Amino acid sequence: MLLTAQIPESLTPFSISHGSLSVSWLLPYRLHCYATRLYRTFEATLAARSDNSEHPITLLSSVELAAHYMCYVAHETQANTDRACTQTHDISKLLLEDFEATFLRSNDIHTLASALPSSDSAKDELLRCYYETCFITKHNTPLNESALLKAAREGIVSLYTTFSGQGCGGRYFDELRELFRLYPSFVGTLISESGNLFRELASNPSAGRLFSKGFDIMAWLHHPQTTPDTEYLISAPVSFPIIGLVQLGHYAVSCRAMGLDPGAFQRSIRGSTGHSQGIVVAAAMSAADSWEAFDRLATSCLTVLFWIGVRSQQAAPQMSLSPAQIQDSI
Repeated sequence: MLLTAQIPESLTPFSISHGSLSVSWLLPYRLHCYATRLYRTFEATLAARSDNSEHPITLLSSVELAAHYMCYVAHETQANTDRACTQTHDISKLLLEDFEATFLRSNDIHTLASALPSSDSAKDELLRCYYETCFITKHNTPLNESALLKAAREGIVSLYTTFSGQGCGGRYFDELRELFRLYPSFVGTLISESGNLFRELASNPSAGRLFSKGFDIMAWLHHPQTTPDTEYLISAPVSFPIIGLVQLGHYAVSCRAMGLDPGAFQRSIRGSTGHSQGIVVAAAMSAADSWEAFDRLATSCLTVLFWIGVRSQQAAPQMSLSPAQIQDSI
């Protein structure tokens, strides 16, 4: 497979490989030497990850190999300085431009990922690599307008956003973990700042003794083994604000993946509603007409949900049923 950078400079072939997979580019001669050095370190990193028994990485297609190398080079841009930084930045931009021209071909990255004969985890890694590279190189996405939003703008369809209430069990935290892992460039700041807010609110004396296992979502995300049990996660003071954060995260990802700010996205929506606690999120997002407004309203929204959860728990504390009561209800 040959990817050609459209740059009016002297070009030279450059290839990378992993097992039976290979990808080739034509890069400016001035970047070839440094791209080769980056590939050597990337190859060692990839080999180490492939041998990792806990979190092995298996690449099944050239598009995956290209995405991982592209993301690796982008992260090196952040780590380097001066001339090396300029070179890695130039290489990152070229790799990303060619990745879009060759693999995406004006399609969305999610469309490409869904068509790959790879595992769900490999598809997730493809999304992460692409969006992290876009974020580091300050590259705007998407290539084309969403067909659904175009239809809404033309009056062919009517779009509404609906935010749900509490679900069953503590699976919502897995959803937050997935958002944080796949789209850190989109929601990393939102989640980390919300984590600071939750810790601050939970330390308020009026919250009582409802947070016996703390309220540190960043610790739970970075160290899954520290995540509290399901009974603690489904308690109202914990679940109310985190479910709200998950919904805000999905809203932010939808906007950023389509290259829109909340105001532009909002203009394509006819209305917004919610069930139970989802009403709070719906009201907040209906007023968010910019990223600045989104951040401000997200803080207010999560604060309201936190206190609703706390007061609900204080007014109706959890009670354990005796085996006889459980048997009698069957």
